[in-house]
Amino acid sequence: MSAGFASASTRGVGCCSQTAFRNAYEGGSPRAGALKASRDANLRMLEEDMDHARQGIRSMERAFRNALNLRNDPEFYRSNYGVLVNNILWRADRCEAHSFSAKYFARTHPPVVVELLIDASGSPISRQPMAALQSYMFSAALSRFQIPHRVISCCTYGGHTVLRRFRDYNDKPEPDRKILEYRAASNNRDGLALAAAGVDLLKRREDHKIIIFWGSDSEPENERILYGTSFLCIRQ
Repeated sequence: MSAGFASASTRGVGCCSQTAFRNAYEGGSPRAGALKASRDANLRMLEEDMDHARQGIRSMERAFRNALNLRNDPEFYRSNYGVLVNNILWRADRCEAHSFSAKYFARTHPPVVVELLIDASGSPISRQPMAALQSYMFSAALSRFQIPHRVISCCTYGGHTVLRRFRDYNDKPEPDRKILEYRAASNNRDGLALAAAGVDLLKRREDHKIIIFWGSDSEPENERILYGTSFLCIRQ
């Protein structure tokens, strides 16, 4: 699956390609100007706080690594056979029990996959550059630790719940910077966005699936009441 956009609506299915979105930045229309202004504000905050951003990325990477390494520590069990335990060999002629070996179990961290869903409704508009920067840092830290993750934003526009994908699960680190094109506007339907984001997440083979809703104020609001069945379509 390599989606640029996903759109869910009661009226049917609507899709928009990455090429169409790129074209939206071109020209002198008010919409193109607003998109460029949002992107420039996000990039400006990153440039102004580059040192703090790099430190934050390293700190989050260490936190992820430490959390998973706690589950990586090997386990030893005393046994009548297995690996010889050198520091208790002195007991060989001093006790009746001759259990001087142990079984060693190496544990690897369980497979983890992360879905980062960013609220792109109007509620975080006052802190949009900060939300974009924080999302970028979080994604970059996951990329450095090579944890598969997808980053998408969600909002409601014209009766559709629109999901924009910035990066996919197995992408290289380069697409992380696309998150800085994040723009807050319109309304939202949190429940439908979560359901749509979970469709592909549940298909993943990793044992541990984590979904994070970033920036939501937990007050979903839509400009109109929608009825019927919602559809999901994802296309390049």
